[in-house]
Parts: sequence; structure tokens; C-alpha cells
Amino acid sequence: MNATLELETKPAHHIATLLAGTCPGVREAGPAAWSLQPSRREAQVEARLVDDWLQLAAGPLSPSAVTGGFLPETLLRWNSALAGNARFGVDADFAIRLGAEVPSLEDYDPGPCLSQAWTGLEQGLDWIHGGTVVMAEARAGDATILKPIAEATGWAFHERQDGRLDFILDASATASASAQTRADGSVRVWLTLATLDGLSEASRRAVAVLLLRAGAVLRWARPVIVADAAGTSAVLEVIFATAPETRELGLALESLAVGAGLTAAEVKLICHEKAAKELLIVGNWAPQETHNKQQPKDHAW
Repeated sequence: MNATLELETKPAHHIATLLAGTCPGVREAGPAAWSLQPSRREAQVEARLVDDWLQLAAGPLSPSAVTGGFLPETLLRWNSALAGNARFGVDADFAIRLGAEVPSLEDYDPGPCLSQAWTGLEQGLDWIHGGTVVMAEARAGDATILKPIAEATGWAFHERQDGRLDFILDASATASASAQTRADGSVRVWLTLATLDGLSEASRRAVAVLLLRAGAVLRWARPVIVADAAGTSAVLEVIFATAPETRELGLALESLAVGAGLTAAEVKLICHEKAAKELLIVGNWAPQETHNKQQPKDHAW
């Protein structure tokens, strides 16, 4: 058996070897835990093997050069351009975190996924500290290669005329995710939670805050704000650099299903302005002139 596939016998040792070959500085921090040093910024990334996932996390982070716009919305737009499904989120104390996950499964090589996730983390650390943000536009591509992969997952789906695949995520068929190959060969799997066009400013901001909270607890699926020909939408997504394995697509759909359960009803509620304003005040993200609380610096908008 190839050394990169020995996870079932020595998972922690193997992950440590992969980390050492991917990250510039790796230090053991405990059983199945490591401290990583990014090459671009003075920051610390913690890696931990939990269940069938390698979790990578950095933070809390203090933005040093984010100007213009509402910070949560800015971070969600950046999420859509980070490699390896890396994402910004905020924890229960509303501190900004940057994280990513890598599957650690039997007979699965996590090396490529780890490399992409590490690239995304370094991008995020660079951007939040003033680096140049690069937003790339992705076009739809040939979706025919996805159909046999989707069939093997066991998830119910139907094929649209444009080649997109729509999956039913719950028994009530109220939540559905889509998958499509893009022109660069990558594959996007996503769940649209709300169209932001026409919403009040309070609702748009509340949706952004709620999704940043989700970004701190979901595995793999990340919250993003995307703008395309159909308008501006709040979305959960998983991106694959190439066509995914059946297990990978299944994990993506599972994560989106969990994300739908965590956020769909709440997003619908805060599309109403009154509920949105209440969430913003509780989360301490409301403009200071609307309440008397002093905003922490990390929560500047």
C-alpha cells in the first residue's frame, strides 16, 4: 500500500508527515494536534485530527486593512475566492476565525485537499492583513462527468437542461443543492439560502452575521455572498478543484444538508427587518448610533 494511503493504520503519524511536506513550520502540540506557522504572516494555525477530519484553524484575527462596506459581508465575499474551501467565520464571542477541513478517510489520499486548504488559509491571512484580494470569475463547464458520480452517492437528484444537477437534501424536499462543473475543471456544489437583492440594509447585514456564525461551526461547507447574472445571493458551497470522488461529493451534500438545518429557517426569519435589527444588536454588529453598547475593535463594521 502506498505510504499516502496508510491512514487506517497510522492516521496521526501520516497526517504529521503530510503537514510537514505542506506547511513551512510544523510543531507537535499534543496527541493528533499540531501548531503550524504560515509563510506569509505572523500567525499561528492549529491543526487537529477529530473523527474523520483534519481541522485547521487560525484566530482570533483582527483585521488591519479592511475598509469600506460592512465587514461580515466583505469576509463572505472573500470566502468565495479562497482556495480549498477555507473560510472566515465568527465564534460564539463574535471573534473572527479562519478555518478549513480536510477529510481523513480510509483508503483516501488527503494530500491534494490539504495542499488546497493550506493555500486558502494563507490567502485569507494575507487578505485580512492588507494583502491584495484576487476575485476570479468562474464560468459553467461540461457537467456530463458529474452524473455517474452523483448516481453513485445514493442521493436523489434530477438533471436540468443546462447540465446542472439538483439534489434533494431533506425528506420534505424543501432544501435542494446544485452541482455543476466549471470551465476550469473545478466543481461547485451549493445551496442558495436567500436572494439579497431588495432586502433592507439591516436584513442583508443580519444574514451576513448569521452566515459568519455558521462558518465557524460547519465542516467543509462555507458561507459566501456571490453576485452573478441572477443577482446577489447568500449561499453555502463546497468547491472541488477537480471532479470529486463519490465519497467527497457525498460529504459535501451531507455538509450542505446540515447547513440547511442550521441556517435556512433563521435566514428566512431575518429577511424581515425587525428580526434582523434584533439579531444585529444582540450580536453587537449594529451601528453604534442605534444602541448604547460600545463595539469592540474586532467587531468594527
